[in-house]
Order: sequence, then C-alpha cells, then structure tokens
Amino acid sequence: MTRTIAIFLFAAAVLACAAAALAQTNWQVTPGPVFKVGPARAWDGGEIQMGGVVQVRATEHVGDHFLMVYSAHRAQAPGHGANSLGMATSSDGIGWTRYAGNPVLGPECRGPCLLYDPKDAAAPYKLWYGTWRQDGATDLRCATSSDGLHWKAAGIALKRGGPGSYDEDTINHPAIAKVGVTYYLYYDAINKAGARRICVATSSDALNWTKVGPVLESAGGAAWDSKVGDPEVAYRDAKFLMFYKGIAPPGTQGITEQLGFATSTDGLTFTRYAGNPVLSPSADPKAFPTGQAYGPSVVWDGSVLQLWFGGPNAAKVTGFFHAVSKP
Repeated sequence: MTRTIAIFLFAAAVLACAAAALAQTNWQVTPGPVFKVGPARAWDGGEIQMGGVVQVRATEHVGDHFLMVYSAHRAQAPGHGANSLGMATSSDGIGWTRYAGNPVLGPECRGPCLLYDPKDAAAPYKLWYGTWRQDGATDLRCATSSDGLHWKAAGIALKRGGPGSYDEDTINHPAIAKVGVTYYLYYDAINKAGARRICVATSSDALNWTKVGPVLESAGGAAWDSKVGDPEVAYRDAKFLMFYKGIAPPGTQGITEQLGFATSTDGLTFTRYAGNPVLSPSADPKAFPTGQAYGPSVVWDGSVLQLWFGGPNAAKVTGFFHAVSKP
C-alpha cells in the first residue's frame, strides 16, 4: 500500500525534459524508510548515508535485481573517517537484504556512487567514493568488481585542486554517467572560502580523468538551494537529467534540505527546473524524514522511474526512502 504525495512537479519536469512518450502522471512514495540503520553494535548501527542504486538484469548466474551501495559507521564511532561502504540487494527496490560480507570497503569512505556496465566483461561493476584524510579534505577513489559484492581498490580517480581552485578544499559525493564511450564524473566541490558547486570530469577509460569545471553553481542568498550538492545524473533520450540536493541558508528553520532537478544537452551546462524543489520532506518533527531530503539515486526500469533518497527523523536517525512513477 502506498500513499500519493505532492511531487507532481517532478513528474512534469521528467515529462518535459526526458521524453514525451514517458507519460508519468502519478507519483507515489512508499510509507516509511525502506532501509534502516543496522543493529546497535553493527558496523552500520550509527548512521547510514545513501549511495547509489543500479539495476542488474538476469544472467546465467543471477536473476533481475537492484544493487545498492551505501556508507555507514558504528554508533560509537561517529565522524567521517569512521565510514565504510556496504552493499545490499533487492528484487523490487523496496525490500532490501544486506550483504553478509559487509563492509566491503573502508574505513574512511563516504558518498559512493555505482555503475553497472554489462559490456565490460572483466569489471562490469565500478564504484567511486570520497576518502577523508587527516586534514579533513577528500579525494575520489575508484574500485572495481566482477560480481558487485567483492571489490578491488583501483586507486585515486580524482584529486582536489590546487590553491585558489574551485575544488581546493573538498571533493566528494560523486555521480557517474556513461554516454557512448565517454564517462562523466560529477561531484561536490568546495573551495577554501566554503563556496560549494557541482563539477564534472570526463574520461574515455574510467581511469584517467580530465576536469572540466563547474556545471551547477549554488544559488546563494535566501534561495532554497543556497548551496548545492549530492548530484545524481542519468542520461535518457539525448538529455542529461540531474537530481541534486539544495541546502537552505544558515538559520533556516524546519525544512533545510530538499531535492531539485536540472537538465543539460551536453552534460556540461545545466539549467534548473523552474518548478524546483521537486521533492520536499515534511516539516513535522514527528515525520520520517523530517526537515531534510538528500542523496538522490534514480533508476529507469523500462518506463517506470524509481527514486531513492536519504533523510533523518527528529532524533537524527537516518533512513532511506523510495518513490516511484508509473505511466
């Protein structure tokens, strides 16, 4: 049983910008979190942060399923450096089973994204994630896998920039899209002044990257997306579709983080949807999530669009949530 929520503007954005044949008009959200923190003493019993979801089609070895990567830490070990990465699988995107071998990478891992490319026989699964250093800054690293569960670290994919650059302080929360033979790696970038923007680097082999620069700037001022982050980018019908987190200005009460939508024809210059934000959490402190929605991840299953995102309750317990649009 699902309940309809008022995110019809999001559906309108997809209709206008993705494909005229994609007749989504009815958006529904699954009640409550579909993925919760682990037991109190578990490696993911403290906080969980949404990573990425991909859909894996049936092969001779496995059936159709969704695969998720997420970051987490123990209840007694808060802080970025304590985070590790875990995997979970689902047949429907709602009921999830943790991989018994979790965590698969860590510690000092955060903000992962996932790519499944069945054409790559040697390493069809790839993930990118931020690694926190002692000085608080991050680089982006890559890992590869043949089965999506057992991972081999492949080293640094992208380093933060030099003094004075737009990404000199922190780079994190990557998102990956592959179009033809080109990989697009989007990420949060913060400079020493604290200015935040979403940037992109490109590659032909997923190993050697060339930074292109910012693609979506923070709106600033009193805007709902005064600061931006947590990009998720999908490519469909010759358009790049970006979902992102908007952060309200300091001092904002109630809802402080919401999800927005932007589009691009080249993956380098994005235009915000005029109806943003497209998904907002409740301002009710008794709701779950309340005040914040972040870390979007999307999968098109045929003509059905599925969206996952993270959020906390009033006690700051985090969970993952799910919404779906059907034609």
